[in-house]
Amino acid sequence: MMFAYLITSKDYYGDLSDSNLSYFKQKIIYANNKIAKLNIGFATSIKLKFACLRYNNSYNAKQILSSKEWNLIRTFLSICETLNIVATINLSHAKLDILHIMQDNGMSAGIHLKDADMPLIEKVLPLLTKSNKTNENLTPLIYSAHSIDNVKMSIKLGADFATISPIFYEKNGNKALGIKIFGELDSRLKSRIIALGGITTDKKVLLIQQCKIAGFASIGYFLQN
Repeated sequence: MMFAYLITSKDYYGDLSDSNLSYFKQKIIYANNKIAKLNIGFATSIKLKFACLRYNNSYNAKQILSSKEWNLIRTFLSICETLNIVATINLSHAKLDILHIMQDNGMSAGIHLKDADMPLIEKVLPLLTKSNKTNENLTPLIYSAHSIDNVKMSIKLGADFATISPIFYEKNGNKALGIKIFGELDSRLKSRIIALGGITTDKKVLLIQQCKIAGFASIGYFLQN
């Protein structure tokens, strides 16, 4: 059964001026409901399994995150727990330090590493294990890949899943890979791959489902029109 992976952005949480982040909560609830409607409309059984807080934090040696940024993380984790969605965090700086602080304060989440973060995989794994990593459903390590070779390498190093992108559109010089890229892969590798990039309509979600990979991820698909 294919799963869905919501990746949030500033379009979801805004400029953090709303201390209650009510807008953010509504957006995630909408995303969860959209998958439910997809399942009803097309007789599918897709679950919104993971949600990612993708946030570009600035480097600050004196204060790793501001109080508003910590509030964003706590709110996100609370929403995910309420909706039975596994949370992951994708930050720009101080990833390991932030994971340590989260664990010291009883906050548990997986991590989504960027393409350039492959060397961090082996450093992150012990932290996720410390956070009760008995399987990928609790604190997954997800890696952003742009080639099948990088997918294979990240899985070999210990990643639970790898997103591969862009599937349906070109971005930052990366040509659209298309769904044909999944055609010759064995089922074991497919079970660790999450398609990403340009998956913005029900039709494209259903195309990905036919590829028999683990899941699809998107920002735009889950946004209200």
